Amino acid sequence: MSDKHSLYFIALLPPHDKLKSIQNIKEYVASTYHCKHALKSPPHITIVPPFQYPIKKEKFLYNKIEELNIHLNKTIINIHIDGYAIFLPKVIFINVLMSSELVKLYNQVNDFVKTELKIYKDLPSRPFHPHITIAFRDIKKTLVQDILKDLQEKFPIQDSFSVNKITLLKHNGKYWEIAK
Repeated sequence: MSDKHSLYFIALLPPHDKLKSIQNIKEYVASTYHCKHALKSPPHITIVPPFQYPIKKEKFLYNKIEELNIHLNKTIINIHIDGYAIFLPKVIFINVLMSSELVKLYNQVNDFVKTELKIYKDLPSRPFHPHITIAFRDIKKTLVQDILKDLQEKFPIQDSFSVNKITLLKHNGKYWEIAK
């Protein structure tokens, strides 16, 4: 990343109480299994994966995100989480159940990013699979199944929460911070 751009992504953050309980799960995994990389961002559901944006246009970006949130504020998105799952070879996550309202939000925000922010090249063409990452990257492949079983036993999770805004996160060189 050049010094003329910053790295951002757009996500849904759970309400504070849910965020705190999921963060506790991430911290348990980090301290017990020595995989801390997931602690570099708050618990979230990624809507737009990381993209670069010019630093000189940061105020414009913030204003556009605020504009989108004013529009989204009229819409309540109900999120249902149910258990844990894995992406092979080594990502453990909380499963977010797919819903038509979540897909609609995903499409709306991604279209907005392409049309209003003119961001195309950084966005991968992966299918949308909503989830909240608990551990990845620095997790040992040999421990994935053990960690999954441990979480299912110690921290069974089935919950719901509502959100009505997206959050812009910015990478500060070490970890992700809430920008807007």
